[in-house]
Amino acid sequence: NDPETSSTFDNQYYRNLLAHKGLFQTDSALVEDDRTRKIVELLASDEESFFERWSESFVKMSVMGVRVGEQGEIRRSCSAVN
Repeated sequence: NDPETSSTFDNQYYRNLLAHKGLFQTDSALVEDDRTRKIVELLASDEESFFERWSESFVKMSVMGVRVGEQGEIRRSCSAVN
């Protein structure tokens, strides 16, 4: 989400990244890394491409399923296996 269009689903987040208005260090890393900057630039400049890529990602995430029981774990620390 972004503070400028917080009630609208759009690509403003990516435009903010290019304007160096990322909230977290990981946001800034997307612009600083040549491998991801091109994607940020595309999504910032082409809202239709943003919507297409978002919908593709949403479908992939929705079919992944939830791990339950012995299939997964809730970590006490995200950086280490329990």
